[in-house]
Amino acid sequence: MRHELLLRDLDTGAILNAVHEPVLNIEATMWSPDSTEFLYKTYALEPEPSQPPCKRPVAGTETWHAVRVDGSPPEVQPDAFSWVRRWGGGRSIEFRCEGEPVLYADCMDVTGNYIPLQITLNGRFVDSAVGFRALGFAGK
Repeated sequence: MRHELLLRDLDTGAILNAVHEPVLNIEATMWSPDSTEFLYKTYALEPEPSQPPCKRPVAGTETWHAVRVDGSPPEVQPDAFSWVRRWGGGRSIEFRCEGEPVLYADCMDVTGNYIPLQITLNGRFVDSAVGFRALGFAGK
């Protein structure tokens, strides 16, 4: 369980922003491409009956937030993909693994083997690939 998230400047040690959540769990997720925001989600936990004293997420309690390095309060969006689209600035690369949207460009089958994921740009199919990484966009 994690109830605190700190953004720290590794050069100076200064804390740039902090989130304290006394009840919900905080799960760190990803940096924005320009490194000015950090995406995280919060959710409730409940006991895991098959593995006491472990806990599991309560379905439907997830909320997505971005905390900024400028110290301003976190902002909420309905899902992680809203953040990714916003960060794309009109160029939205999206990934699907076996037809389901995923945040990261990784897709594995039930046996744990990497399989091709589908890549779209602004809703148009581009390609399928294993190990895809977008490095940036050329021009405007």
